[in-house]
Amino acid sequence: MDLKFPENYSLSLRSVWMGFIILFIVLTVAVSGLVYFSSLGRASLNIEMQSSIADNSEIFYGIDGAYSQENSAREPVVVGENKLKFLLPHRVSSLRWDPLSIGSDVDVSRVFVTVYGFKVGVGKIKISPMNDVVKSVDSEGEGFVVVMRESVDDPQANLEMDFSRVHRYLLIGSLLVGAIAAGCIIVFFKILINLRSFFLWLDDALSRVYLRFRRDDFSLRETGALILYGAVLYVYFLSTFSFSIDDEMAALRQDQSVWVSQGRWFVYLIERFIFPQASVPFAPYLLLIVSMALSYSLLLRAHRYTPGWKAYLAFPVFCAFPVWWFIAEFASNIPSLAFGLLFVCLSIYLLFSADGKVRLGFRGRALDYACVVTLLACAIATYQSFILVFATMAFGVLVTRVLDGDKALNMSFKYVAVRCLIVFAVALSSVVLYFLINSVAQYYIAADSGYTSNFVDLAAIVADPVGVLRGVFVEANLIYSGSADRYGADISFSIAVILVATIFLIGYGRRRAVLILPLWVGVLAAPFALIFMSGGHPLPLRTMIALAYVYWLACMILLSHRRALLTILAGALVVIYEIQLVGVNSQYIASATITQSKDRMLAEEIYQRIGSLGGSFDQIPAPKIDVYGGRVSSNVYANGWSSTMQGSFFAWDGGNLRRMLYYFEVMGYGKLPFLEQSERIPLTPIFEEMPVWPSAGAVKKVGDYYLVRLGKAPDTVHAKFVK
Repeated sequence: MDLKFPENYSLSLRSVWMGFIILFIVLTVAVSGLVYFSSLGRASLNIEMQSSIADNSEIFYGIDGAYSQENSAREPVVVGENKLKFLLPHRVSSLRWDPLSIGSDVDVSRVFVTVYGFKVGVGKIKISPMNDVVKSVDSEGEGFVVVMRESVDDPQANLEMDFSRVHRYLLIGSLLVGAIAAGCIIVFFKILINLRSFFLWLDDALSRVYLRFRRDDFSLRETGALILYGAVLYVYFLSTFSFSIDDEMAALRQDQSVWVSQGRWFVYLIERFIFPQASVPFAPYLLLIVSMALSYSLLLRAHRYTPGWKAYLAFPVFCAFPVWWFIAEFASNIPSLAFGLLFVCLSIYLLFSADGKVRLGFRGRALDYACVVTLLACAIATYQSFILVFATMAFGVLVTRVLDGDKALNMSFKYVAVRCLIVFAVALSSVVLYFLINSVAQYYIAADSGYTSNFVDLAAIVADPVGVLRGVFVEANLIYSGSADRYGADISFSIAVILVATIFLIGYGRRRAVLILPLWVGVLAAPFALIFMSGGHPLPLRTMIALAYVYWLACMILLSHRRALLTILAGALVVIYEIQLVGVNSQYIASATITQSKDRMLAEEIYQRIGSLGGSFDQIPAPKIDVYGGRVSSNVYANGWSSTMQGSFFAWDGGNLRRMLYYFEVMGYGKLPFLEQSERIPLTPIFEEMPVWPSAGAVKKVGDYYLVRLGKAPDTVHAKFVK
């Protein structure tokens, strides 16, 4: 008997979904199996250590303690810091590590396991002494020191860990990779099947984006003019290799996970995939200038300002405010700063452009809000202070909305309250998303270093809230008055710009002033929220990047007055203020140039004096150098508070030997071994008998050591010497 389906038969929605689920499971299992048994599906043992000699390090893989040369892997070891990576076979159940082929102690800072590039927890990895290894001494954190016998040729140690957890993570990781790949395959074929409708959807989305930007009169001509304008203001950074404190560590950094430990996971992505070497001139700053130009165009539209002569006149206040210098000193911050600024300004534009009348999304404003939350979370991950920039800009846009007096927008307390609630909800959602991603990143890549907690002092707020507020007001007074105590030089017209802008706002009428003044107070106060969270203690000015926006908005308020005479007078005030800003930045350039030139000359002279004593940075093994104290550098030009513009590599931290050696390496003098405290402290009495630099005898050879006395006062290491 033949069974015939009715002509109008069709699969039910449930059957279709069941088919997709079965296909997804089959593809997941298949892809997971392929990945698990391929070279991709292997865990890695990572060892970070310091060595005083160049040699090889070898790992032997064994099952139940049986080892052979065929089942081993070897990595070269150089003098100084090493990051060794060994792939682990699937069936390994024990590991034997030969740190070096000869006897020499090694300082292991970290040993950890990664699966598919992510760090996984396998419990504490222990090392047990075997042949020619005397002992393993635990040190702080995850590290230990491997002590070997002298004159040995085969030191061995046993690495103990929970291998079952490694295999479990590997299996879970393979399943996740398989599931993601299966999902992508299904989506890809789904798109192919519905290719026409997909392209129609994409075309519609791009058309909406294009119409939105066209409606707001974005133009390449305007952006190009702003880029050229910014290039003039940043010509020093574009044309000069300005190498300052912390750049030496960034230049030599091999592991970008340090950013994840600081809660800045987007910086990790930038250094990992876009700018692996950010301690260079030109390229990072060109990216920043382009970002500033695009961000400025977005801000103008969000505030409903016309990109005319007033906007161009105020542009230097936005992009050349001194606070940018304080953060631009650290070259590794520049690419992330560029992305963060663009993300925040795009968030403000999406949130306030046309007040929601034109939508980027297709289902209400859901896509708009999702984009804003995602962009803002990424901005926070570039620099946590950007959340305050967003809040400051939101208050500022509302100020301009009230000033517009557009009756169609029903400018009332209700409108302002609703917009503030939306801003708060978006900001809160972005912070939650940021912390979720941050938790995952710190679990798999690098643990929290406690860096951000240094900026929060809740105990002080609870104990003395009035004192904390007093500290905030003192700091606000110093900054808004343009005090030399903060900027390094007086910017006397700073307070005039703020006060006159406030007077202009009050002059718009009592009804508007009732709305405007609280919002204006929000603009002025929001940048200092982090100081309040820190217990009222002053923070580095690089955390106050919202100040650039505050002063720009104040200048735009001055230039936008309805009376022509007042606008002309305000324009004169803005021009004088900008001349002061450019003058202060010029002093910063002079300070940095002199300091960096003196450092280069000092490094060259130390090199020559060591050479005159028979030493050479190129000799093998490299010479052992110790430095006592630091050589403070100063000049007559401005030195901003918390800045590194007059910070010498030979004086920072009271004389930091590691910074000095890194500086020598970056400047091409070669890689020099770092001496431990146990070697340096006993040399203190010899240092104290030596004359201070630049006197003859300030460099001395004692045994295998070359000693350099730069300062009268000891550094933190030599200060530990007890007579």
